[in-house]
Amino acid sequence: TITLTVTVKRAEDDELGSVLEIAVTDTGVGISSEDQRQLFDRFTRFRNPLVTTTSGTGLGLPISAEYARLHGGTVTVKSDVGVGSTFTLRLPLVAHLPAVEPGARGALAT
Repeated sequence: TITLTVTVKRAEDDELGSVLEIAVTDTGVGISSEDQRQLFDRFTRFRNPLVTTTSGTGLGLPISAEYARLHGGTVTVKSDVGVGSTFTLRLPLVAHLPAVEPGARGALAT
């Protein structure tokens, strides 16, 4: 079973401020805490006896995490072996753009 949850919230204690949060939860085989430490490394391989096919992450998770970081956000995982995993993408709702002086070339008129 896979569940998708999308939330927009103000996180008072969070450095991101208002965030868009997208969480994907599955009831799969789960990921050990040891494997979670390497989960966002490129082409990571795991030794999980419950998985008989693909046993690694390839590039999808590392690229997703880097893309989120470039936009001021994060990708995290919470997982228990035999229970399943939740991957959460958090992105700030305020653009992280460099400050531009009013009237400077390329500045937006207000």
